[in-house]
Amino acid sequence: WNALRKPHACPDGGLIVLGFDGSKSGDDTALIATCVMCGYQFPLGIWDPRDYGGLIPVDQVNVIVDSAFSDFEVWRFYYDPPYWRDEAAAWAGRYGEDIVKPWPTNRNRPMAAAVQAFATAISDKSLSHSGDAAFTAHIGNAHKRALLDRDDQGEHLWTIQKASPDSALKIAGAIAAVL
Repeated sequence: WNALRKPHACPDGGLIVLGFDGSKSGDDTALIATCVMCGYQFPLGIWDPRDYGGLIPVDQVNVIVDSAFSDFEVWRFYYDPPYWRDEAAAWAGRYGEDIVKPWPTNRNRPMAAAVQAFATAISDKSLSHSGDAAFTAHIGNAHKRALLDRDDQGEHLWTIQKASPDSALKIAGAIAAVL
């Protein structure tokens, strides 16, 4: 991961996709952008509820989402839906249901495929990133979780998870990056 850090900036108006994973109070929330042309990933925001009196600042998240749509051409915005349904409905209303799409991360096979694609992008170096400290920490905190499901070759599929459900080491940035 560290070897993939490079200075870069997705140009204003550049084509990006967004990944969003969030909680409202018990976990971090992250919005990660990926430049479609080059695979460069950068966080638009990673929020720790402890920094905001225990609650994610929903208004601040909305401002950042709106800024992403005004600063870039957003092709897709995938979000994990459980805790942000109302906000996501408002985003879809503003920017279109064809762009803002739910992507539930609790589906084993689709999530395993997405994680595998992310792992491949890291290993073949088609992905690069900003080196942001919080983003890098979230990537480093992610642990491999073997699934009972198997691929076409009979190998166990896998996805990522926190070290334990109550771990203080958060991975929302990693999940958002995968999306």
